[in-house]
Amino acid sequence: MHRVLTPSSDVRFNLALMEYFLKEKPGAYFMVFQHRPCVVIGRNQNASDAVRLDLAEEWDIDVLRRLKGGGAVYQDEGCVNVWFLADKDKRDDRFQRFVRPVADYLCTLGLDAAFGGRNDLLVSGKKVGGNAQTLHKDRVAHGGTVMFDVDLERMFSLLQVDPEKYRRKGLKSAQARVMNVKESLPSSMSLKCFREGLIRHLEKVLPFQGVYQPNEYDKARIKTIKRKRYDSAVWNRGVDVSGTHRGRERFDFGEVSVTFTLKQGKLHNVHVQGDFFADESVTKLEKHLENVPLDERALAGALHEVEVGKFVRGLDGAMLVKLILQARRLQD
Repeated sequence: MHRVLTPSSDVRFNLALMEYFLKEKPGAYFMVFQHRPCVVIGRNQNASDAVRLDLAEEWDIDVLRRLKGGGAVYQDEGCVNVWFLADKDKRDDRFQRFVRPVADYLCTLGLDAAFGGRNDLLVSGKKVGGNAQTLHKDRVAHGGTVMFDVDLERMFSLLQVDPEKYRRKGLKSAQARVMNVKESLPSSMSLKCFREGLIRHLEKVLPFQGVYQPNEYDKARIKTIKRKRYDSAVWNRGVDVSGTHRGRERFDFGEVSVTFTLKQGKLHNVHVQGDFFADESVTKLEKHLENVPLDERALAGALHEVEVGKFVRGLDGAMLVKLILQARRLQD
């Protein structure tokens, strides 16, 4: 496994780099890096639901969409990103496969660190980072964050956290379950020292093969992907999702929202969104629901041979049908 040296702290460049390596560059890699202040939303999220876009514009903070699922993440120079790219395996604990080495590093610093929830990195039961994954053919790309000294006040101002998300955990606020790693470390440890220690630890515990510096061809391909996808407002903000009805519910595996327009008793312009994880593009699932009558039997029939869990990990056909039938009419 090679460690990639990114030449940039630009989130757009690094998102393009990770996509390029996933789809075009054979081999196993990891990368430790930081970004200038930004918000990165999950592939299937509605940007306006997840982020205070007015504040992001006022504070000149980019809002970008990643290939991976999951929820929105605020990053700044105090957030350390860790990215892994490897072959898929058949284990069910594929998140722990990549979170464990990072948690183990925190443990070497005397912290009580572990993987918890559906995708959290925890220290003493509090969240200090999140994780997300995407699959491509026989490969898995895993991205994680470690909040060393993030501006938490700004983070909670920008992110629109569903109150149900923390109420399900028995907490009064989202702030009650989040902290920076720095709070639990000796004041003498700097961000640079922490980051370099993490790199040394990963090089020790992973099958490290050396450092990889992107060459001129790599950089040219990365810049092309950046221009076509991550510089695109259509990709980053998404299309305008409008409809007459919307069903929305938070499950243990994430929030799922279904928006559609009802015409002559049938579903049109179906959009499935949320902070869930997916193994395949949710667009395929939306097409199965297009032009189907708003009727339990008809919906069940349309999804009968569809493996819904591929598109929304944790969801099945019966749950999706129930969510659609419970959809409420939106105000004009």
